[in-house]
Amino acid sequence: MNNKELNDIFSIEAVNFMRKSIVEAYGNEVYFGINFNTLGILEHIEVMARGNKDSVPAIISLSLEYDAVIHNHPSGELTPSRADLMIASELGNNAGVGFYIVNNDVDDYYEVVRPIKSEDTKTINTPEALFMFTENGLLSKLLKKYEYRQEQTELVEATIEAFNNNKHLISEAGTGIGKSFAYLIPALLWLKENKTRIVVSTNTINLQEQIISKDLPSIIDAIAPNVKYALVKGRNNYVCIKKVKDTLNDLDRLDFDEQINFFESIDNWLNITKDGSITDLGYKPKSELWEMVCCDTDTCTHRKCEYLEECYFYKMRKQLNASQLLIVNHHILCADLSLYAETSGRYSLLPRYTKVIIDEAHNFENSSSSYFGNEGSKNGILKALFYISRIKKNKRLGIIETINKMLNENKSLIENSEYNEIVEIINIAHDTVNRVRNIVDESSKQFITYCHKNIKTKEGLGYKFRISPEIISAEHWQNEGLKHLREIVIIIGSLVNICDKLYKKFFDIAIENNFEYEEIAQMSNAYLERLKNQLISLNSTIDYKKDEYIRWIEARLTKKGSVILNWHLTPVTVAKNLNDYLYMRFDTVAMYSATLTVSKSFNFFSNRLGFDYIEQNKKIEIYLESPFNYEKNARLYIATDMPDVSSETFNDFTSKILLEICDITGGRAFILFTSFSSLMSVYQSTEKELKKKNINPLAQTSSIHRHTLLDMFKASSNNVLYGVDSFWEGVDVAGENLEVVIIPKLPFAVPTDPISEGRYRYIEENGGSAFMDYALPLAVIKFKQGFGRLIRSKEDRGVVFVLDRRLYGKNYGVKFIQSLPKAKILKASMKEIFEDMNKFFE
Repeated sequence: MNNKELNDIFSIEAVNFMRKSIVEAYGNEVYFGINFNTLGILEHIEVMARGNKDSVPAIISLSLEYDAVIHNHPSGELTPSRADLMIASELGNNAGVGFYIVNNDVDDYYEVVRPIKSEDTKTINTPEALFMFTENGLLSKLLKKYEYRQEQTELVEATIEAFNNNKHLISEAGTGIGKSFAYLIPALLWLKENKTRIVVSTNTINLQEQIISKDLPSIIDAIAPNVKYALVKGRNNYVCIKKVKDTLNDLDRLDFDEQINFFESIDNWLNITKDGSITDLGYKPKSELWEMVCCDTDTCTHRKCEYLEECYFYKMRKQLNASQLLIVNHHILCADLSLYAETSGRYSLLPRYTKVIIDEAHNFENSSSSYFGNEGSKNGILKALFYISRIKKNKRLGIIETINKMLNENKSLIENSEYNEIVEIINIAHDTVNRVRNIVDESSKQFITYCHKNIKTKEGLGYKFRISPEIISAEHWQNEGLKHLREIVIIIGSLVNICDKLYKKFFDIAIENNFEYEEIAQMSNAYLERLKNQLISLNSTIDYKKDEYIRWIEARLTKKGSVILNWHLTPVTVAKNLNDYLYMRFDTVAMYSATLTVSKSFNFFSNRLGFDYIEQNKKIEIYLESPFNYEKNARLYIATDMPDVSSETFNDFTSKILLEICDITGGRAFILFTSFSSLMSVYQSTEKELKKKNINPLAQTSSIHRHTLLDMFKASSNNVLYGVDSFWEGVDVAGENLEVVIIPKLPFAVPTDPISEGRYRYIEENGGSAFMDYALPLAVIKFKQGFGRLIRSKEDRGVVFVLDRRLYGKNYGVKFIQSLPKAKILKASMKEIFEDMNKFFE
């Protein structure tokens, strides 16, 4: 019946999976989705639906995720029915999805529609695409104030080459080039001709909103009107209707009036919300409250849920499945890569896609590091325990008690000996949960006391330190620190064993006596799995090995006296992970940023992000300078008469200079710090004086949201913004409201930061220089970001002050200057600098 053998079409793993799934469905029809592996064999397979002997639901929206769909005919007759042909026609015409029928033994098949493989793809016509960017091209008609930029066309051409030839691209595109259109238009042209999917990943919400609300709407109708796009938010961003309704029907689940009020307000909000996401809520609730109502992967009952058709997350997933262009953030992309890695390619978070665009790529190492590592917390343990067992007003609540009630309701069906045995296990489990709470609390307090005595790297109210070979070999760690953490591991291990025993016993009884137990089974497994993950992460952190991971701990005492305890396992490098699960997985990965090079070289970035693994003929590098006239419109002032940055008087001098600058500009300034303590020192010593000058000092603190602070700055031209880490990048203030950027210190990472410290050591042990190969390049890239806050349009003009003598007094200072746009540089005393500045602003 077929020209090809079964194993030429499907992998052995896929065939075995189908056979097993059909047996589990009692020989009824099963509907599968399947994707090609890298060898062009259909392998990665999942069950989408199950039916009866005659039919099975064919979920069209889900089917679009796959290269092909398969279902079995229990009769063994493989001739397609009329319904088969209709579905095969719709999937084949609209998305190039193949359609196969197999028998129940999966030893014969019928190919109704051949799936479209990569060799059937159509390339982008480069001359036609480039013409869109000319002075009289399509963009000049679609966009107001459009200007032809040679640098933009070069970036477009590099992007098209990567798309057409399945290459990977790394690009630095200076401010003003218009990089988002340089990748969005090739992406739309590709999707217009090919029924595939592309993911665009950004680091900041601002850029996501710009792409979704501004860039795409302005061009898509004219270029690719049939291509649908969607903004992807993580599952936890959506409210779970079932959680809200079930909890309001059983208020014993809630412990405080605040929780009850929150649930009632969310229930009312459900009547008016557009998409059920936290951003539509209008305010940011406490994280512990939102976690009680948001969607979770492990507790979701999926197609068994009574609210499935109303589910906001499910609606979003259907939109994603129907979309070819997905806009995500780096965390969602990295979560997808991590899940794919953990399951050996069996599962992924996002619908299948073939090309990836990563903007703001200089942040990608940080984003990916947490997903290829592990972490846990005391708080994570307590959250899991809350659902497993707790007492409220002398009343037991939680999963264990729910099991107890179900047993009591069905006691007459269970043998006495069996009933007594499981009740005894339940009582032990309740007691063990209480012991876990007590030991976790007491051991955490003792660990903080240990830190007070032995850990030098104090940070604010707490400690943040790497479990280094020196710590491991210290007697105090073995006798105290490690002992307190192992106490937590041991007691959680005991609870996990007891719960495993209890759940297995209960499920056996439930199956034997036909209880309705599926939902409680899912909940019990979900929260026990969360507890197991906390156990695994803590064990991995304290079980020191000489491997490629950094083990580190955060511990601090809150003002209320409770202990915050977090533990982390972070890879020293994600280079190989990204090669294995990003570059080797996708046809094209195209990376963009305004700050990827050091002294115009990609070496640092290529090494850290795994581009060095890619064959030379499979990658493209392109460096493009900003089209803005920095030489005319910008000044870089390097002060030669400042004290050393380690001097006790440095902040006092910084404050004095800030006041003098503001005498000239009347505000209009960012001052970017490398530490919060320095920020507060300068802020407190200049606040009153600035207000006397009718200048508003705006300090970045935990009490004011970053976006609120930025809006306040943009609202008038007499502001000074004191910022730390997040204001060095991703902030766009065009026009006269920002004309001065002050950088007191070069932005080197704190050397005692656990991740930096671990990476320094790893580099040194492998023959490199921690400073030259890691600390310096990172500082240069961040310095470029800070400098880049100044000029955001061709009309902008202003000055950047650097008060750090190391910029001219150290040999490595030239690396910073070589990496900047070509602004006019003045290295002089502050007196001379102010004279030049007055002339510049005349």
